[in-house]
Amino acid sequence: MSLFSLGGDQVLRLQAETEDHVQLLWELKRDLKSGVDFWTHGFSTQRPVDVFVPHARLNAIKDILTENNITFSVMINDVQELLEMERAEMMGDVPKGRSIKTFNFAAYHNLDAIYSFMDTLVASHGNLISKVNIGSTFEKRSMYVLKFSTGGEKKPAIWIDAGIHAREWVSQASAVWIADRIATDFKDSRAPVPSILSKMDIYLMIVANPDGYVFSHLSTRPFHRLWRKSRSLTSNPNCPGVDLNRNFDAEFSGPGASDDPCGEDYRGPSAESEIEVKNIVNFIKSHGNFKSFMSLHAYSQLLMYPYGYTNADAPDKPELHEVATQANRALNSWHGTIYKVGSIFHTIEQASGASVDWAYQQGIKYSFAFELRDTGKYGFLLPADQIQQHSSMRLFLSFVLLLAAVHCEKLFNGDQVLRVYPASEEHIQLLRKLEEEVLEPGVDFWTHGFSTERPVDIFVPHDGLVAMKDFFTENRIPFSVMINNVQDLLDLEKAEMVSNAGMERNTKSFNFAAYHNLDTIYSFMDTLVASHPNLVSKINIGNSYENRPMYALKFSTGGVNRPAIWVDAGIHAREWVTQASAVWIANKIASDYGVDPSVTSLLGQMDIYLMIVTNPDGYVFTHTSNRMWRTGASKDPCSDSYHGPYANSEIEVKNVVELIKGHGNFKSFISIHSYSQLLMYPYGYTCTGIPDQSELHAVGTAAIKELSTLYNTRYQVGSICKIIYPASGGSIDWTYNIGIKYSFAFELRDTGFYGFLLPANQILPTAQETWLGLKYIMKYVQAHPY
Repeated sequence: MSLFSLGGDQVLRLQAETEDHVQLLWELKRDLKSGVDFWTHGFSTQRPVDVFVPHARLNAIKDILTENNITFSVMINDVQELLEMERAEMMGDVPKGRSIKTFNFAAYHNLDAIYSFMDTLVASHGNLISKVNIGSTFEKRSMYVLKFSTGGEKKPAIWIDAGIHAREWVSQASAVWIADRIATDFKDSRAPVPSILSKMDIYLMIVANPDGYVFSHLSTRPFHRLWRKSRSLTSNPNCPGVDLNRNFDAEFSGPGASDDPCGEDYRGPSAESEIEVKNIVNFIKSHGNFKSFMSLHAYSQLLMYPYGYTNADAPDKPELHEVATQANRALNSWHGTIYKVGSIFHTIEQASGASVDWAYQQGIKYSFAFELRDTGKYGFLLPADQIQQHSSMRLFLSFVLLLAAVHCEKLFNGDQVLRVYPASEEHIQLLRKLEEEVLEPGVDFWTHGFSTERPVDIFVPHDGLVAMKDFFTENRIPFSVMINNVQDLLDLEKAEMVSNAGMERNTKSFNFAAYHNLDTIYSFMDTLVASHPNLVSKINIGNSYENRPMYALKFSTGGVNRPAIWVDAGIHAREWVTQASAVWIANKIASDYGVDPSVTSLLGQMDIYLMIVTNPDGYVFTHTSNRMWRTGASKDPCSDSYHGPYANSEIEVKNVVELIKGHGNFKSFISIHSYSQLLMYPYGYTCTGIPDQSELHAVGTAAIKELSTLYNTRYQVGSICKIIYPASGGSIDWTYNIGIKYSFAFELRDTGFYGFLLPANQILPTAQETWLGLKYIMKYVQAHPY
């Protein structure tokens, strides 16, 4: 790009119609001596390409295009005219004192004006906003981030940056407007901002490339105004600067970034070689609790998610695409503006070393890149009169995504689990009333069966803690804090899952000491079947409400309709240790056949059906939206134990019922739950003893004795009604009533220290001891046919 251009430069819009055209465009881009600057990329016959052409090269470039039959049109007839108009508007907007009220959000501002605005905003909202210096640039300018917070240390947070490419002025201008709007909306209880900031912090970096931004303001020459990169020195003294959005450690040096310092997308000599990138990386890593990462760019009206460096789908692509699509719909209804949604690779171009890919690989799931207005009429030179309209639109879109990240993955920061110790009948009645009326929103009884013999565990959201503790204190009900901050346990759990992602899915390398999502569990089942085809088969018993298949593993040595044992896990979605234990048990059964005489003998006479995830929709929801989701038998649809409108109303239950009835020869039914370390038999709906109570109690007692031999874990045995609480509509009551005598329910570890959030390092001990109890019951059933 010539420093000495005096006008006549144009932006051409080219349309490749053949692969030869595409290849020619690639050659033109690689020929840095051609003097052209590709404003858009991703060469394809499906979309046009915008190219800045200096006046001195116009005739030559147009001749090349014409000779090769490449269609083109003039998008901007004279770039210099737009630059002069832009500068005139800026000169007419001399700051009128440091006041938010007088600040012109419908104008472009230089770095000093933006930094001054940030100071003013902090001064006006000192209890909400602070300015954080995350380091200095190559030219020793400060890099500032605005932190919006209502207090607390390292709360879950959202990162938003703008201007990593200096010439994309509408991104910095939009970020200025967004900063003011967050501060303004915080005072409006009807806006989403107060709710978001009660749970999360927002970090907004208005100018991610200060040196480049200052350089872009030096003159109206295209050489300055259209500067994209940083201003660091490179191996070529004539070509300073690095494309900061190709310098992150995400497949650095891969396709989609140049190794030529003169290239507009020059990646730099090494990953994070640029101090600006290093400052951002260090800050985000040291914080360690970002839940969303959003980077604002211009132009093309695109909303993108990872990956950029590869055409492979990100593991969370379905959710990211759905969130982006919903945001796009909202954006359209707000301003009638349509954005294209997709991965960076498929939407715009292959790009290695991009910030969004890096953030996603750090475990920040909700990572998005926005390409703002317009679609090419003005390109990087969007008139200032479109800033405010664009910013409001941008803010709305950003917060739709923000809300998706907050509410689609419910956060539990500051929420506690209280252990309550009822000491009298009056206390018990108060707890029952509390459970029925739920005085505080979000309160969730993790354990039931109110008695002076055992404590009750209650999840209480942060906002209801004071009221709930006051209630217990006023009524002299003893309590203690069992889990001080639920989110801390969830963060540990998530970190373990992230570190485990991507392991090879064969039974030898599969990590049985980790929690896995539904896709991974189903993949494991396929692998198990493939490894043991003469023993294990996978049966689809029907689809869930959300049309997910419901799979049961069948362990059989042959024969038709043989006596069988049913084992299921995970009917309550949040009880993750049950699904994880069932995965280990499935592998144990397959591995022990032919090795363990008792398992070999058992499968010589009977079949075992094992359903690892009985509630697939709920389980997926606990991984994507709300870790504490249970669903279930309450008359209140909002209750965790809602029983549905009528018996067998739920398709998941109907699928299980039809398989059990259709088979007709099940001799035992065992359902695995957590937590409390209990082994129970019918009934739950009444405390009246069942005809087989003496035998089932004896079997249960012997089973937990066998279970305790491994780690000395203590279980209680009894009927559901007497050992925990009356519960109607339970699966083992139904199976017992249709003639399956040996019907049991396990409640696995622990007794409350972690509750439903049992650390992954306890999965194997839990599964191993549970298997001993299960195997005892199975062998007993084998020895006592009926």
